[in-house]
Amino acid sequence: MRDLQSYVDEEYRKSPEEAMRLYDGKTIDEAFPHVLTSQLESRLNTLEASRQAMLQEHSGYMTNIQNGTYLLWKEGLDQLEEFIVLNLDWGTKLINEFNSNGDPEQKHLFSALIKNHSRACLMSEDILHLLKGGFPDAAFARWRSLYEIAVTATFIRLRGEACAEAYLDHEIVDELNCHRLDQELQVARGMKPLSDGCLKDLERACQEMLEKHGKSFKNPFGWAAATLGQKNPQFRDLEVSIGQNHMRVIYKRASHKIHAAANGISTSLGIQSFGPDAPMLRTPVHEGLRDPAILCAHSLSQTAAAITTLFTNAESLIEMNLFDELISRIEKSFNNGVGP
Repeated sequence: MRDLQSYVDEEYRKSPEEAMRLYDGKTIDEAFPHVLTSQLESRLNTLEASRQAMLQEHSGYMTNIQNGTYLLWKEGLDQLEEFIVLNLDWGTKLINEFNSNGDPEQKHLFSALIKNHSRACLMSEDILHLLKGGFPDAAFARWRSLYEIAVTATFIRLRGEACAEAYLDHEIVDELNCHRLDQELQVARGMKPLSDGCLKDLERACQEMLEKHGKSFKNPFGWAAATLGQKNPQFRDLEVSIGQNHMRVIYKRASHKIHAAANGISTSLGIQSFGPDAPMLRTPVHEGLRDPAILCAHSLSQTAAAITTLFTNAESLIEMNLFDELISRIEKSFNNGVGP
């Protein structure tokens, strides 16, 4: 690393007369602001001149990695993409079917489930593109959110219309908490919060919801409190209630790729090396795509199943069996790939 004297010497080489005026007889504290300003301008000019070449080189490198990743995992990636497209089409068909023949007594249930399925499709697209880009850890982290959607959708489907209504109503609680936090932060910064009519409206609406659903409704998973008979349920309680607590370990490992705990920097699907001496992964890789891809397919299918079971007809049964077969093929393709 360069020291201050080397930068001062550089200033003298660039403009001796100006450097003598700025630096001769000056202390370090007096000279450094001028060195900083000059070097910053010089670095910005250099970056401006070399930007296109630098970006072109980086883009070429990334393209080579991504092309190689696709070639190695082509069959599995294509099958996963096909599965996502089928889910998008199926969701549209279910919307049309419900609008034509749906049970009005299940309007909240259908709304909650179809919105979660739509979100699951979009999130699966996120995962697919991360996998194609050679980012298995990021795909694994994104799957964590997809898994939460799948568990939530399944829980709502099993608990029924009242639970779905409470789930949709809970949006007000979350929005109110965000507004309150914003005002708290303004006060912490020494600012006087502006009069917020929206906040007052949310507070009134939230109070109505507490009267409707009970005091526990204000908690993060308060929408599930009544049906579970718990004052302050957590996500884990949803998992247990649907018999999916066996996924807790995988879910926690995916969490390592979201939070800043030490195990998030000492593990990687891309290198399958663990512990404090594991190499740091700084670039896209070809390996490690199997687990997030297969998990993505399963969670998307679970979310689709939650809403499809609202429709008791032959087409729905055939579609779910098709999804099961496609997942088996996705698993086979990724198990035969280059990953561990």
